[in-house]
Amino acid sequence: FDTHCHLMDREYEQEDVSKLIKEAKNSGVSKICNVSFDINSSEKAVNQSFEYPNIYAIVGIHPTEVARHDSEDLNRIDFLAHSNRVVAIGEIGLDYFHKNVSPELQKKKKKKYSALIPLL
Repeated sequence: FDTHCHLMDREYEQEDVSKLIKEAKNSGVSKICNVSFDINSSEKAVNQSFEYPNIYAIVGIHPTEVARHDSEDLNRIDFLAHSNRVVAIGEIGLDYFHKNVSPELQKKKKKKYSALIPLL
């Protein structure tokens, strides 16, 4: 079980994702959590989870991306989280390594995103 990958990332745009998933399965990885980091990746992760039965989506906005998103985006994450293919809310939390978003804003957004967790 691979608990953290980003099959929807730009890095894989030129890749045959179905081939990657098949190679993973042949290597003993039977299930994969496709972890989102913003709105676009959340939508792609959910779409991929419906396309491939062994892929599950994790939707959310990474702490370094929260300044670019508003309450409408939170509503979109909330909507996506209701899919039966979504197994978690993430990547949310605090990231003090990257310095592009203030800790105060990260904490504020974390509270809002954390409120979605009971939905699952």
